[in-house]
Amino acid sequence: KLPEVERVRFGLGEVDLLIMNAAYIPWHSMMINRLINWFERQGRPAFSEGGIKLGKNRRTCDVGVFREPPSLRVAVHHPAAFTTVVEVVSEDSRIRDHVEKPREYVAASIPEYWIVDEHDTDPADGMISMFRLELTDDGPRYVLQQRQSVKELLAAG
Repeated sequence: KLPEVERVRFGLGEVDLLIMNAAYIPWHSMMINRLINWFERQGRPAFSEGGIKLGKNRRTCDVGVFREPPSLRVAVHHPAAFTTVVEVVSEDSRIRDHVEKPREYVAASIPEYWIVDEHDTDPADGMISMFRLELTDDGPRYVLQQRQSVKELLAAG
């Protein structure tokens, strides 16, 4: 019997052990869908669950925005294929999304990193922190450019 781990599903295929994220909460899915639709309206190809090759490892982002439309048959892409990576923060991903992933994405030279946190007063909205990769005296790092709600972003076009 496989161990029970909160928010993770295990499954056995014919020859593989499958480890999958648990189902998203509706707010998480709603933020992802709204942002993908917004990026698409801007003419920027965006997909959920984008695989990013980071050396020998890989990460999966909530929303990956590509420089060019990606191959629809490739799951993991070189970091140079992305212009923006978005993470929608869940209760169990806060440290990963705010600390670990930005460090890895800076090292991979991904130009923009957006983090979507829950909105303080509107449960149907999210707050986006938009970071841009900049070369500073301390080396490359993400610098906060703007904070705005998802609803404000959508309303602005």
